[in-house]
Amino acid sequence: MRLMGVEGFFQASIDLVAQTILAFGGTSEDIPEWPEPVRSKNSAKKLPALKLLP
Repeated sequence: MRLMGVEGFFQASIDLVAQTILAFGGTSEDIPEWPEPVRSKNSAKKLPALKLLP
């Protein structure tokens, strides 16, 4: 359970970084690409293309 908590914390931090960049006038091109782990089974399914809110 601890590992899942850490993963959730990292995801929340990444989301906050992206929203902060956009809030201070940045563009989606300014948001860094974050590495993602190799996924298996259900998590290997294609992720939906969700747009960030400006």
